Amino acid sequence: MQINESLRFFRKNNDQTLKDILPTKNNPKQSPSKLSRFELGTERVSIREFLEILDNVSIAPEEILKFSNTDAQTEQQQYITLSTLCMKKPNSSKKNALLKYYKHLDSKEKKTTRELSNLLSIKFHFSKLWKKDIPPISQAEIEQVNTHLLNRKYYTKYDYSLLLMICTLLPENTVAKLIRLMIPITDIEKRTPETKAYAYNSLRNIITTRLHENDLHNAQKYILIAKRQFSHSTDYRFKIHVIFLEYLLEYATKPEKLDYYSKIVALMSTLQEIGEFREIESMRSDLDRVIESKQDLKESLERSFAENTSFTV
Repeated sequence: MQINESLRFFRKNNDQTLKDILPTKNNPKQSPSKLSRFELGTERVSIREFLEILDNVSIAPEEILKFSNTDAQTEQQQYITLSTLCMKKPNSSKKNALLKYYKHLDSKEKKTTRELSNLLSIKFHFSKLWKKDIPPISQAEIEQVNTHLLNRKYYTKYDYSLLLMICTLLPENTVAKLIRLMIPITDIEKRTPETKAYAYNSLRNIITTRLHENDLHNAQKYILIAKRQFSHSTDYRFKIHVIFLEYLLEYATKPEKLDYYSKIVALMSTLQEIGEFREIESMRSDLDRVIESKQDLKESLERSFAENTSFTV
């Protein structure tokens, strides 16, 4: 449905007449015929009038947008659904559909920020899985995104998506510059959960990368930045994972390793209780990277906790 059709859908289902939902605040003598033509797609209304109409129908702007389909919205939802299916349970049909969309994006000389974000997202998630079909993000693309982000005056959802795609591929001085520009998020109270998720997962990935690189000073710096965002985030996975990374940093740098290992195991056990197995796998991977050269210590710590928990790492 288009927006005008969605409006008619809600009005009819609420048994409201055109007169019931007329925007009359600025024009008390508004005619229902104008609204009728809007529902038919032959008349336009101002943003102010449209918001008043939605209020009279008792529907939030974001809700009517969910019910409405523009070409871009339809394409984006189809991409998200297809990409998610290919990450979870890929089959030849779904893979071919995603590859077709990838080739369509890759062939476009001029791309919107959304299209560039989708293209790099496909490369980010599938270049290792489908090496013969999808190449990794190129250096030229990294430089293109970096230039784009540095020149932006106000960052939006797809800018933060682009940051997520390239933040682990950039040198530290460039990452630091982008984080200074993009975090904290301007007008945070007006942003969607998706926008916040892209921004905060970028921080999470940067911290993880710094830990893997043994750049502990900068890992600590980004952990502090991430924790300052906690009051603006309702994403418990982000918060728990940042706390986990902080424990991992302390485990790598402090002599009281048993204490921090205990905290790490407690976090993982909590995630296991609520079924967050993908988060656990991510934590296991990070933990192994930090202690992979200390197998004797890992075995000793696991024995220490065997009597206190059924959870193993």
